[in-house]
Amino acid sequence: MTSWLPRVFCFVCLAVLGAGPAAADIAAFNAAVKAGDYKAAAAAAADTWPTLKQSDPQIAIVAREFAWATMLAGDPKSAKTYAGFLIQPPQELGPRDPTPAVSKVLNAWIDYAIKPTKEARAALIGALIARAGTPGRDLISVRAAQALVSDNLADGRWQEAAEAASTGMSIVSGFGGDMSDTGLAFELDSLSASFVANPAVPAAMQLRQLTDRVLDAALAAKDPDLHDRLTRIFYSAKAWAEVSTSQLTQNRKTIEPYQSRNPGDKLTPAPGDASLPACEISRAPGGRTPAFPAAGKFSGWPGFATYRLKVAPDGRFTDAQVIGIAPHEEFGATAGKALEDWRWTFKTAVRPPSCRMPEYYYIDLEFQVGR
Repeated sequence: MTSWLPRVFCFVCLAVLGAGPAAADIAAFNAAVKAGDYKAAAAAAADTWPTLKQSDPQIAIVAREFAWATMLAGDPKSAKTYAGFLIQPPQELGPRDPTPAVSKVLNAWIDYAIKPTKEARAALIGALIARAGTPGRDLISVRAAQALVSDNLADGRWQEAAEAASTGMSIVSGFGGDMSDTGLAFELDSLSASFVANPAVPAAMQLRQLTDRVLDAALAAKDPDLHDRLTRIFYSAKAWAEVSTSQLTQNRKTIEPYQSRNPGDKLTPAPGDASLPACEISRAPGGRTPAFPAAGKFSGWPGFATYRLKVAPDGRFTDAQVIGIAPHEEFGATAGKALEDWRWTFKTAVRPPSCRMPEYYYIDLEFQVGR
């Protein structure tokens, strides 16, 4: 979940210089960040940095913001110019760096982005763990934790992924409820990675409990963007709850059958007069059967996916999107086109305008990876 990335705290830069060319460059940096144009922000930072006095009381804050924006621009080598300044000996930098734990995370993240070695990974998780032990709120550490979790999951380092995600949860907890969706996404990554590393009943039960909590949060969310993010996390958690149960059953481990809560049209209500019922539709017979590719790490695993299909007026489904899938996101890419060959039909005799026509139709698919 990265929708919070534009919230860079660039306002602190404004206090550094009151006039002159450097002030104009700072203003250009702030404007670019506010617009979400991080490449322009990185260019403004490169122009501004040589003109600043390193004795300025605000220089550490500026260095961190410049490094942060430059990382978001995808240029870790240039970001090192600013972040390297932040790891000067304490007697040189002194009280000018109000958040040294964040600076250490930023440097470790940049080093890892430049050269993702085992040693760099260890340094980054170490810096994140230290940061989790200090109070405060910062997006840099959250984004660094997300990057580390993503890489560990992609490379099959399940225990490391679980540790990084758990650390990310601790860091996000300092935000209170402001980043609840990010905290839940970290929790899902931690639990799912732990299950892959050691398929066990307690982890599967925790995934079920998480699914219920995310659904409750999504139903309660008033902000449309937050509601959409939580909805996607819910369907991803549901997929993992289904897969973990099937995997344990397949391996002859005893676990109660999973009965997921069905949100009906509560998560995505049909538009129109709320006093009318939603029209009931279903998939019509026919259409291609989707296929799912093999993947070495998960060959033979059960799989589960939820697709969101747009309901077209002519009886077709369009714009098939994977909204939740396990055990791996790549499995859903090939199935979407087949689903768009499917058609829908009304389940009852009730038709518009006596009911509200749904905009989307959700369908669950179970499969065996590589079969």
